[in-house]
Amino acid sequence: MELFGRAFMSCRVLVLLALLHLVACTNLPTKNQPDTAAERVPATPVRWRVDPACLAAQPQTSGQTREELAARCRSSSQRDLISVALSGGGTKAAVFSGEALFYLDFLGLLGRTSVLSSVSGGSFAGSVYALSCDPDTPCQGVQPHGRERPVWLYEPVMRTLGQGYKELIREQAVRAFMPLVPSTVSAGRFAEIIDRQFLGEGRGGRDPFTFGDLNPARPHLFLNATITSENRVGLGSQVAQAGCWPLPNRGFLRRRTPDEYFHFAFSDLYFGMLKSRVSDYPLASGVAASSAFPALIDFAQLQDYCATKDSERTVLLMDGGANDNQALIEIYMILSELVYGQHRSDLWQLNPRALETLSGQDRAFVIVINSSVTEMTGADVTRRRPFGLIGLLDAVLSKSLAAIDVYSAEGYTLRKQSYLTLADLLRQTQPQAAPVYPSEIALTALDQYVLGGTEAALRGKAQAADAPGADIATAWAERRAERQRRAYDAIVERPEVRDLLRLPSYHPQCYFDMRKALDASLVSLDEQDQACLQEGARWATALRAQEMCDSADPFVARPDGLRCEGGHVVPDPARITRLPPLPSPSRCEQRVQAYLSKPSGAQAIDQRLQCRRL
Repeated sequence: MELFGRAFMSCRVLVLLALLHLVACTNLPTKNQPDTAAERVPATPVRWRVDPACLAAQPQTSGQTREELAARCRSSSQRDLISVALSGGGTKAAVFSGEALFYLDFLGLLGRTSVLSSVSGGSFAGSVYALSCDPDTPCQGVQPHGRERPVWLYEPVMRTLGQGYKELIREQAVRAFMPLVPSTVSAGRFAEIIDRQFLGEGRGGRDPFTFGDLNPARPHLFLNATITSENRVGLGSQVAQAGCWPLPNRGFLRRRTPDEYFHFAFSDLYFGMLKSRVSDYPLASGVAASSAFPALIDFAQLQDYCATKDSERTVLLMDGGANDNQALIEIYMILSELVYGQHRSDLWQLNPRALETLSGQDRAFVIVINSSVTEMTGADVTRRRPFGLIGLLDAVLSKSLAAIDVYSAEGYTLRKQSYLTLADLLRQTQPQAAPVYPSEIALTALDQYVLGGTEAALRGKAQAADAPGADIATAWAERRAERQRRAYDAIVERPEVRDLLRLPSYHPQCYFDMRKALDASLVSLDEQDQACLQEGARWATALRAQEMCDSADPFVARPDGLRCEGGHVVPDPARITRLPPLPSPSRCEQRVQAYLSKPSGAQAIDQRLQCRRL
């Protein structure tokens, strides 16, 4: 028996050592390389005055940039700058963001989007879309490093995004029995998994996809991370050392807000500050840094080749959700540049290009796809999870992620206020400036939707007529409720419109009420949970699009490309095949029926607020 025990332990050690060898040998590089090319252009401005149909039809070559392709497709008639932000939130964010992107494509808006900013779980969906090709387009003929780009097809993409971090968490469980191995997974190992499973559709390659391999017909992609090293304040504001860029100062040209000091985007501008080249950097390493959850993934490390001190040369990055879980900072900075016509950094002087500024005849639309379900509702502590050590890790990490969601709520509120402040300031100081129209696609927006949402409903019911600003708050709540009531009447209770828009047969309230079963899981979602999340994303996107069709409300506008006929939003005929109809019966059917079978603690007075089959 003793001999058997020793043999068993020896086999166990050999297995663990083999796993360790496997882990050590499958890492992507996360260190950026110095840029020594004199002709390097460190900051590329956003190109948005382009004809999207022309972009999609252009022949492509490997390594081509959006700026090069946009030069062939300039369009002075393009007046709407559409930016889309994808929030963080683990696997839930990847699935919710992916479904919302496909629905925006179905409506004809995604192809007109010029800026795509993402963070954490949303970066999985954002990077897959920015790298992918539409079916039967010139993009498919380009194979970077001999690898095929993913194709933007609904079923395979959504299946890929629903995988979650299962492989990573299993590896973390193995590490618990390996005392000589670091407790967190390296960012390079995480990047290898991303490149193989998510970007390569299960097929790895000798050379990873890089930022230079992104589809130039897609929007400008900005993956966002959080700077945690002490040199975050000096980044972009130190005097250049000998051999760095030939500028007296490489700093920002305007005062930055405090959270911008923690902000890092994988872009020409930020890599230019490091005297490096983002086009050579692995795309998966950028996604890994953007979603490097601190309890699971080690810091991603970049090198600042312009730093004057060795102690300031390493830039440490972690999950962007720690600073900006809605990916709004970069969009705000871009809009500030284009509205005021001022570059944010003096790096533009190295190879000047004019900004495509926003004039009074233009409009800016900011669409936030916010997958968070915990900001206003709290996290679920009863959801069933996998058994064993993997389940324990998932529970701990998911609750930590929920805490980040809650923590980010205040920051998100402040950033929304920043957009409104910017819009008000422009109206006051520059009456002819471009208006900014922010909107949000979220599960939380489905709660009491017909009453204007939870916040509007509470404000409308509040007995605070003598409170300061009560008249403004009440007017805001009433206007929002009226707009959402019109959207509800145009879609929800009309079966022919629901069928046209490929919407679920259950009331939107159901998907909010079931939100706690869809919390921030890092392990892959099961088929039913994923189906419920996707159906909720369809409702959230369709209702927000319907609000944009509302010509009766002066505070909303309809962007070019969004079709509205017969009083409701309709799909783009050229993109209608991008989104398949929902299966019948719904894969979410059992979840809804199980929810409806439980007695409700508080029955809705108004039937329009009740979860039910329509």
